[in-house]
Amino acid sequence: MPAQRVAGDRTNLKRDIQPAGYSPDKDMNMNAVRMSHYPPDKEFLDLCDSLGLFVLDELTGWQAAYDTVTGRRLVKELVVRDVNHPSIVLWDNGNEGGWNRALDHDYALYDPQKKTCDPPLGTI
Repeated sequence: MPAQRVAGDRTNLKRDIQPAGYSPDKDMNMNAVRMSHYPPDKEFLDLCDSLGLFVLDELTGWQAAYDTVTGRRLVKELVVRDVNHPSIVLWDNGNEGGWNRALDHDYALYDPQKKTCDPPLGTI
């Protein structure tokens, strides 16, 4: 269990997430992380890259879809910021709070690999 620290303490990020001998795929039977609500920290994505975790990088937001003008700006920021992380295997266009299908094709404008944009399937 990680020691209690101030949120955002990057000095101990790797030790907290990957203690000695820890392997996420063996110890927790998981190999993917879904980002949500806030942009992922660069150091966290670097760690996911080094561990071989799959990342679903989500257009952040709460409670409702973005309008198309705002959404296009945010999609560009998201993809340009995170596109070079090999751990990112999908772009998520929103979440259970809302999404804007008009943005689905915008991800490919800034991603030379044209990774899949995964729109939410609907509310649960």
